This record gives sequence, C-alpha cells and structure tokens, in this order.
Amino acid sequence: MSKYFSQETQFLEFCWCEKGLETQDFAVLESNDFVISFCDKKYADALGKNTMTSNNEEFFVECSSGFEKEKQNKNASIDSITKKCAFGVQVIKQTLTLTKMALSKSGKWKLSGTEVRSACVPTSWQLRANWNLLFEMLATICHELLQQRELDVQIINEVCGLSKLPSVTVVDHFLNMNT
Repeated sequence: MSKYFSQETQFLEFCWCEKGLETQDFAVLESNDFVISFCDKKYADALGKNTMTSNNEEFFVECSSGFEKEKQNKNASIDSITKKCAFGVQVIKQTLTLTKMALSKSGKWKLSGTEVRSACVPTSWQLRANWNLLFEMLATICHELLQQRELDVQIINEVCGLSKLPSVTVVDHFLNMNT
C-alpha cells in the first residue's frame, strides 16, 4: 500500500529493508562527543523520506517485537519547528499503529499521545470491515503530510525572511533557555 500511496501523493519516497536512521545519529551526537562512530546505529524496516525538502526522514515503519534535521532551519520560529513531526508505523502481528513525534520546546523529542491511529489487517472475509480502519489510517497519514507540507513552506518563508516570525527563533529560544 505504501508504494501506491507514495506514487499517488508524491509526499514520501519509501526505502525498505533495515535502513539506517540518519536523524538518530544527529540526535545522540552531542552525548557521544560529536563522534558519529561512537553512536549506536538504529534501523527502521522502512523509511519514508520527504520529497520536498532534501529527502529528510519523516516516516518510519517498524515491523518487529528514530527525525527531521533542523540545522538548516535554525532561524525559523520555535513555534513552527515544534509543529514539525515525524510519523511511525509499528506492525505487531496484524495490528498497525501510527504514531507521531515532534520536538518539544525543552529540546527533547515527545511522542504526541500514544497513537494517532490503529488498525487490524483483515485476514478473513468476516473481518473485511477492518479495511475501513486501514483506509482511515491512510487518509490520516495523507492529511497529516499535507499539513507538514504547508508547514515546510511556512518554515522556508521564515528562514528566508519572507514572513514574520510568530515567536523567537530556534537558536534564540535554546540560547535563552539556559540563561
């Protein structure tokens, strides 16, 4: 389904089979003395990359029992950056769970609620009504990614000085947080 979703929406480009999470490396780089080889490598079973903004990691799929790099957006407002999200799908047996994660103003990643959507894959004719929940999950993903595209444009406009910042910049926020 993700292949067709990707082809139809052009929002994400999916890579499958244990892809290394580049954003995980950046998230733990400081605690490893900025030596990338000291970082524990994390993998996703599938990885959706944003086709609009430099192929940044934005959607993770984990099928067993990893975010947006913000270096280029340091002059965007902290309010806009904390709305930027990464999505994940965890598959356990027949249940798919969609989660959403964003950067908090404290600088830590926060899980937005325990789940955005959940659905069971129908494995028999009697469970065919479960397809509705799967299609609702796809619609939710599409809607959320549309909102992220609008936010991408807003962040680009803020960084380029084309729109007024609704709050302090990311850099100013974190510099003033420790003073």
